[in-house]
Amino acid sequence: MHVLEYLETRAEGESPGRVDQYLHPYFKADITKGTITIAEVTELLECLRVKMSTLRQFSNKYFYEGTSGEAQFHNVTLGGQDRNGKDATNELSYLMLAAAMRTRTPHPTLSIRMHEGYLTTSR
Repeated sequence: MHVLEYLETRAEGESPGRVDQYLHPYFKADITKGTITIAEVTELLECLRVKMSTLRQFSNKYFYEGTSGEAQFHNVTLGGQDRNGKDATNELSYLMLAAAMRTRTPHPTLSIRMHEGYLTTSR
């Protein structure tokens, strides 16, 4: 979906947002059913990072001149709070961090939302 959105808008900075929040119910259901493993999820997240880093091939020459072709301005936000003020960090938040550490691609950049209750939340 991210690639299609990018192709439609041709704009840098199209970001998928809080991926760990909206994908978590699907992640949890598939893990519970046994249709996917943690290792497979991590690999898929690594593939997503690689795919998001390759989108520069669709940029125009003016973008390349201004950014050396590497800045894509795609960002994923992890953690934070839910609408009730509770810690929204989940297993997928940590798997996305692990995928970023393993693939070391420049995109998407990660923003980690912290809040006052984060340090007191048991993990």
